[in-house]
Amino acid sequence: MAVSKDSCTITPKGDIYKCVEMIYEEKMCVGNIAKGYNDNYYNFLRAHQYDDCFSKGCIYIPLCGGGCIRSKELGRNPCHKIIFDNLVSDLIQIKYKTEVLKQN
Repeated sequence: MAVSKDSCTITPKGDIYKCVEMIYEEKMCVGNIAKGYNDNYYNFLRAHQYDDCFSKGCIYIPLCGGGCIRSKELGRNPCHKIIFDNLVSDLIQIKYKTEVLKQN
C-alpha cells in the first residue's frame, strides 16, 4: 500500500498515513488534510524499496512491490521471497492437478 502514491489512510483528526500499520506513529505521518503533505510523503515517493530486489534479481517485484517500508523502518527483513517461492510451487501443483490430470 505504501508504494502507491495515490493510496493513504486518514485518521479522524485528518492525519495522513501511507499504510494502516503506520497510524499514530508521528514520524510516519505524511501530512494532514488541512495542511497538506509534509516531507515524509515525498520521501515515500522517492523510497528505494526496489534496490535490494533488483540487485538480487528477484522475479517477484511485481507481486510484492519491494516489500513493506514499515518493516524496513523497524530493521526487519521485508523480503518474502521464500513465501512466494513456496506459494508459486503450490499453485503450480494445484493447477496441474485440477487442469492437466482432469483431462486424462
